Amino acid sequence: MRVAEENTRTSGRDGFFIRCVKKGIDKKRRKEIAKDFYYRLSVRKKCKLLKISRFSIYYKDKGEREENQILMELIDKKYQHDPTYGARRMQKYLPKRHGYKVNLKRVRRLKKRCRLKEFLSFSLYTYSPVFKIFPYHRI
Repeated sequence: MRVAEENTRTSGRDGFFIRCVKKGIDKKRRKEIAKDFYYRLSVRKKCKLLKISRFSIYYKDKGEREENQILMELIDKKYQHDPTYGARRMQKYLPKRHGYKVNLKRVRRLKKRCRLKEFLSFSLYTYSPVFKIFPYHRI
């Protein structure tokens, strides 16, 4: 309680405690502190002191559905075999080989969740019979 009172004494500016919290502790750690922090403080006061929303304390991640996990495994296997497949090609590949009709946004989200990025497959050099070979510059 004293921390909250001392922190609000400053006129209109963030108090010492809040400045320290903002500088030194990331959001994930602040959530953990709010859950384990001094039991006499209400959740509202803890969240106010730590500058996090109350919703973030109660939120529980549901995880991915079974179908999405299967799709992520298929995408990952294809990516390991051929890393040049982008989201569009992967979307066309899944129904042909495995029978899953998948939205492009879903493929992109699942690739992002797997932390996969495609390699560019175009040539890095342009060829001209008259001139030398110059590196391809992307603008």
